[in-house]
Amino acid sequence: MITKRLFGAVIFVCCAIATAAAQENQYTVSAVDLDIVPSQLEAFLAAAKENASATSKEAGNIAYVVSQAGDDPNHLFLFEVYKDAASVQAHRASAHFRKYMSQTREMVTKRTSRSMKSVALFGAPK
Repeated sequence: MITKRLFGAVIFVCCAIATAAAQENQYTVSAVDLDIVPSQLEAFLAAAKENASATSKEAGNIAYVVSQAGDDPNHLFLFEVYKDAASVQAHRASAHFRKYMSQTREMVTKRTSRSMKSVALFGAPK
């Protein structure tokens, strides 16, 4: 039993390393910190989840994670991974993103965005 588990763990690690090593191009990453008006949190989360769901279906989207701070429920972190900068631009031009921005504009008290490039991606890209 232990041998089967160990073998499975080794296969998982090898696959993860192969995925990272196989990444020929750097992915474009968007990291966004948001502070939300407390009374608007539920409405914001609904809009963010709708946008994330639609974004995950875009050809250039690799991952989209909506996270909430454990010590401050009104602080959210969006982590978006795209194949390239053109995929980010296509996302920002999409109807669902424009709708999301329009719906949530007044719900956000602070927005800090960072554009990054991936160094390694562990997991299975689409």
